[in-house]
Amino acid sequence: MAGASRERDRARSLASSLRDAGHEVTSIWHDQDYAPGGDAALTSDERFQIAFSIELAIGRSDVIVALWPEAPSIGVYVEIGIAIAQTMPVFVCCSDAAWRGTIFTELCSRVFARDSDVLLEVGHAGPS
Repeated sequence: MAGASRERDRARSLASSLRDAGHEVTSIWHDQDYAPGGDAALTSDERFQIAFSIELAIGRSDVIVALWPEAPSIGVYVEIGIAIAQTMPVFVCCSDAAWRGTIFTELCSRVFARDSDVLLEVGHAGPS
């Protein structure tokens, strides 16, 4: 799952719902608490380790659920780009206005107006 670290609660909520529906959530960033100050407060080694673990999690996924942030978040856009480059389905949860903000969202598989709508697409019974 891709999302902005400042919207960690949003990501935790959807990750929990996906797990409850029987899906594996390969991302863990939303379950971790980082030091105050965000990415800028991390050491170079910490930044590398976190970025690398996110890249690996994307590679282990069957689909990426991207929570389009209320305010710009470069990390979300990079994660979507990694998934698109791997020809992986990308489901984006966002408003129509945000969706129209860049042409690259057209390369994503689906857009959902509400985070919970993605559960209808991936199913409640989990992967087959």
